[in-house]
Amino acid sequence: MSMIALDHALRGASKDETTIKKEDVKNTEAFLRAYLPMLKVVKDYEAAAAIGSLSNNDLTNLEAYQFYKSITDFTISTINNLSNPYERLIMEKLYIQGLPYKKAAMYMRMGYSSKLNPISLTSFADRKRKALVSIAKSLNIIGILEKLSSETTRLYK
Repeated sequence: MSMIALDHALRGASKDETTIKKEDVKNTEAFLRAYLPMLKVVKDYEAAAAIGSLSNNDLTNLEAYQFYKSITDFTISTINNLSNPYERLIMEKLYIQGLPYKKAAMYMRMGYSSKLNPISLTSFADRKRKALVSIAKSLNIIGILEKLSSETTRLYK
């Protein structure tokens, strides 16, 4: 799938009438929690490649690196394509920056973002849930949601 087609699919995901189940949202959240560990693997591999210290074993892991790289790029793209700025910022704080829930909620409650008004803790939870549903729809559209195994998601719940 080309990046343009992926971008169009992601932008249309929130308008899609696909039914998302509670388990889909849990799997999506687990998928997002895997972002930072995957990003660390990608950055470590790229750093080793940059200084030329990849061993033969590392070179055989090229396919895994490419998979993780595409997943991390997809995660960023999905979050950046959320239409609601509050939902986008919440997802960035929680899953891209790795802030704990309480700190991200306080960040939004105190209104540290100059572009957005502060929101209550209840609004934070509601917008987080809506963002997870929207991301689950994106994952469903491109077929990732159905491939998320309970074994993989169990690691990050």
